[in-house]
Amino acid sequence: MAKGFDTSCPLSDFIPSEQITDPQDLKISLYVNDELRQQGNSAEMIHSIPKLISAASAIFSLEEGDILLTGTPAGVARLISGDRLRAEISQLGTLSINIR
Repeated sequence: MAKGFDTSCPLSDFIPSEQITDPQDLKISLYVNDELRQQGNSAEMIHSIPKLISAASAIFSLEEGDILLTGTPAGVARLISGDRLRAEISQLGTLSINIR
């Protein structure tokens, strides 16, 4: 319930994999009201992206466009109505939203 509610899990447009040099080396940052709250790199993931896809596909039928949510860098905290979020992933772009 803490992560699954109306308007949760906003996503950007899909980016073709050919445009990503190395998915295991992407800097990930989240700003809340212009203050850095979370920062990490996909290189710090416990399991590699190919291992995650392999494990998931052994259990579920994966199809083009499916999304695997894997966790988040340290710094998770409560959001409140009116907060402005800006998520940035190197090579991929920025997603900005307002919490309501």
